Amino acid sequence: PLVNRDRIRLGPSDHIQIVFLLGEEATEGQSGITSTTSVTGGDFRSVAALLKGLRALGSGKVLDEVLHMVLDAALELSGADRAFIMLANADGKLEFKLGSTRGGVLLPGEEFRASQQIPERTYETGETQELADLLEQPELAKKHEGTLQFGIRGAICVPLKLMYFAEEAARAGQDSRIVGVLYLDRKGRGSLLSATSRQALETLATEATVAIENARLYRDSLEKARLEQELDFAAKMQQALAPPRQRTYDAYETAGSTLPCRAIGGDFLDYFVMSGGGLGLVLGDVVGKGPPAAILAASVHGMFEAQAEASASPSTIIR
Repeated sequence: PLVNRDRIRLGPSDHIQIVFLLGEEATEGQSGITSTTSVTGGDFRSVAALLKGLRALGSGKVLDEVLHMVLDAALELSGADRAFIMLANADGKLEFKLGSTRGGVLLPGEEFRASQQIPERTYETGETQELADLLEQPELAKKHEGTLQFGIRGAICVPLKLMYFAEEAARAGQDSRIVGVLYLDRKGRGSLLSATSRQALETLATEATVAIENARLYRDSLEKARLEQELDFAAKMQQALAPPRQRTYDAYETAGSTLPCRAIGGDFLDYFVMSGGGLGLVLGDVVGKGPPAAILAASVHGMFEAQAEASASPSTIIR
């Protein structure tokens, strides 16, 4: 049973609480309760938007689809006008991936006019960068004149931080890695986010990073499967070009085989009758050199076959 001034906490933090009041305290504090209820209502909306976004992220596999979901959830959570995601490339440089407005209109990188200072700073430090209403802070506005010129009064940029498990952290020598940034801005006055909304946005960014990384891994696995399928086809073609395991001639028999060390074997083996009636044997070692060497070996196969009919000397054929 609840007693007077009991507090009900919702979730793991202390940001969202209900205070239970009885009797005179409830009457006297009614205006305060109304105010608290109003703030809590906003907090509820933030949490609801966060949970909706997290549910959506759980179903995403394709990278572009996941990026769409992240932007939609971040815009709904923050009430911002625009948002974009930048991801680090192989060289560690940020690349614009996707931008969107609150109405769902996609904005390509060349159309998304915003200051690069805030995303770069977020990526370098791994810390959230937030600009409150610039028109109400003259000193801060001087440092961000470019942002104001684009008509932006407030912005926030959250790092997309991938947290490592203990074993991975020990191996990498760090407990996390920044894979990109999530940027939001708006042209209206006032602060972009409340404390609870900011915390929810950072939680969303953390889970979004995992979803983005999973989508990348899923894409890589599909690409790997495609390459393996192509290599398997190439290996079958190469085996088809190899001579029979055994061949019988008038005066002798030949037997030989190759065994690839990987998907494609580069060993080159062939034998054929020379123009003078002698037996020609070709053996080459290109194992472990990858598909280019295997392709070259396949093309050389035809060259030897053609030269053997017109030449009597091995040195002439090889040259």
